[in-house]
Amino acid sequence: MSESKLTYYTRPDNITVFEFGDVSSATVQHWVEVVNKHLDTMTEPAKRLYDLSQYASIPLMAVRAAMKLREHPNTRFSYTAVVTQGSRAASLVNTILSVTPGGSSRIFDNKEEAIAWLHEQVPDNDA
Repeated sequence: MSESKLTYYTRPDNITVFEFGDVSSATVQHWVEVVNKHLDTMTEPAKRLYDLSQYASIPLMAVRAAMKLREHPNTRFSYTAVVTQGSRAASLVNTILSVTPGGSSRIFDNKEEAIAWLHEQVPDNDA
């Protein structure tokens, strides 16, 4: 069995970035566990950036996992930007977003535009 190649971190501007070293079942399962833990504790808006730009396509099991995660009641707090380059991957992500409710999400082909959109949706409080 392979090991997860998921890395995630929170940037200084409060965006949690998820990077996928691969899209194996171990990585997808790790991602599901991490996101479920985050969703279970969410009480206010959160910004997420998924970098899938290196993948032309996404496996069906990852699509199913994403659809299941979007059913969580706390996705209403989630603002998600997905960066992808492949038209097939973008199509699969768009299917997920259109079929399952939850959160505010958008697909981008440019990371800087995705970050700007996230900041427009949930401005940082500089109190």
